[in-house]
Amino acid sequence: MKRVLTFELPDQTQISSLITEVTQRQSQPILFKGAAQSWPIVQAAIHSDEAFFDYIAQFDANVPVFACWLAAKYNGRFFYDDSLTNKNFTQSKTTLAEIVRHLKNQTSVQETTQTTDTVYMGSTTLEYCLPGLTAHTPFNFAHTDSHKHDSALTSLWLGGKTKIAAHYDVPDNLACVVAGKRQFTLFAPEQIKNLYPGPMDVTPAGQVVSLVDITDPDLMRFPRYKEAQTHAFVCDVYPGDMLYIPSLWWHHVEGKSNVNALINYWWRDVPRHLGMPSDVLTHALLSLAQLPAHEKAAWQSIFDHYIFNSEDKHTHIPNDAKGRLAAMNPAQSMALRAELINLLNK
Repeated sequence: MKRVLTFELPDQTQISSLITEVTQRQSQPILFKGAAQSWPIVQAAIHSDEAFFDYIAQFDANVPVFACWLAAKYNGRFFYDDSLTNKNFTQSKTTLAEIVRHLKNQTSVQETTQTTDTVYMGSTTLEYCLPGLTAHTPFNFAHTDSHKHDSALTSLWLGGKTKIAAHYDVPDNLACVVAGKRQFTLFAPEQIKNLYPGPMDVTPAGQVVSLVDITDPDLMRFPRYKEAQTHAFVCDVYPGDMLYIPSLWWHHVEGKSNVNALINYWWRDVPRHLGMPSDVLTHALLSLAQLPAHEKAAWQSIFDHYIFNSEDKHTHIPNDAKGRLAAMNPAQSMALRAELINLLNK
C-alpha cells in the first residue's frame, strides 16, 4: 500500500488557484485536507446528520432523481448478480426527499438490525437537484478554459454505507466529501491487468468495473490482485477534504458512515471538439481485436507511430500538407467525424 500525496490547506483564501496549479503538475492522486472545511454544507454535516439533511432541504428542487436500491444481504456492495449478466440492485425514479427519508430510517435502525435496503444516488448534476447550492460552495474551479475546453461538471452523490467497485473514469476528478467518511483505494492505469475487469456490455453504472471485492479479495480466484495490492493507494477522506483522481485511475469507493455525501468536479483538459478515447476502444474491439497476432503487432507499430509516440515525427511533411496530422481544429474534427460516419455505415 502507498500513501496519497497530501496537502494541508488551513488557509482558505488561495485554495482554488493552488488546487488548479498542483493538479496540472501531478499525475497521481492528491489529497487536499480541509479544502472545503468552511463550506456551510460541511459544517452542517460535521454538526450532525440531521443538520446536514436540514441544510440541503432548503435547496431541494423536488425534481425526479434516480436512486439505486440494494438488498441488505449484499452488505452495501453495488455489483453484479452471480451470473455477471445483471446488476444486483434495482434503479428507480424518486425524489431527493424520499432518499433522505430512507437514510433517516436506515440510520435509526442501524444499531439494532441489518435488514434495511441500502439506497444510493449516483452522479446527479448538482444544479439540477439542489439549485443554488453552488453559491454556498465557494470554489472557483479554474482548471479549464471554458472557451476551449468542457467546463467542469459538478455532481452530487448521496447514500449510506456503500461499496462501489473499482472502476476508472475518462475525465479528471476532484472529489469533495461533504458528509460522512469515505475510503478510496486507487490504482494506476497500468494495474488493469491485475484488477480483472468485468464485462463491458452490462456494467453496474456505465463503466467497466473490477470483479475483485477490494474489501475481501478472493486471491484464489484473482491471484494477480496480490500484485495490485502492493501498488494501491489507500486514502480516508473526511468532510471538507478534496481528493484529486487523475484520468483513468481505478478507484474503489467505500462509504464508511451511515450518511455519506460527496460533491465532485469532472473535467477534461482537451478541446471540446475532440472525441472520446473510449470510442476508439469500442471500434478497436470490432476491427482489431480478432486479427491474427502478426497483424495486431503490425497495427501496434502503426498506432505507436501516429498516436503514442509524442515526438514530432511529421517534420518531413510541409505544414500546409499535414492535414489531419496537424493539431485538430473544430472544422477538421467535424469533417473527420463525417468521414467516419460514412465509413461505418458502409
